[in-house]
Amino acid sequence: METLTDPHGSAVFSVAFSPDGRTLATGDFYGITHLWDVHTGRLIATHINPRFASINSVAFSPDGRTLATSDLYGITYLWDVPTGHLIATRTDPRSAGIYSVAFSPDGRMLATGDGNGHIYLWDASPMSR
Repeated sequence: METLTDPHGSAVFSVAFSPDGRTLATGDFYGITHLWDVHTGRLIATHINPRFASINSVAFSPDGRTLATSDLYGITYLWDVPTGHLIATRTDPRSAGIYSVAFSPDGRMLATGDGNGHIYLWDASPMSR
């Protein structure tokens, strides 16, 4: 058994493996998403939620190039995994917290589930806003 520890000692709310199984994404209470190398246990990248809200859910796109993170304020962020840049956001129209996020198998759609029982289907392309 391997143990990874959040660098801030924060509660970890969500975890997801990359499609190739080499990277683990973790989302924490402080709004930080960490990417870990599964084989070495090393922290390889950090994404900070621009609003510093807890990360409730994380998901990799099927090709592993995009990471979706969702927060308490109803915003889902799309990150470019190779560069670490924020490439798009999706905002819950009712401003409810997003508690789950998932990509469709072809990576073209993103589903988000909010705290009010609504499920939204979004275009997952970073170019659509």
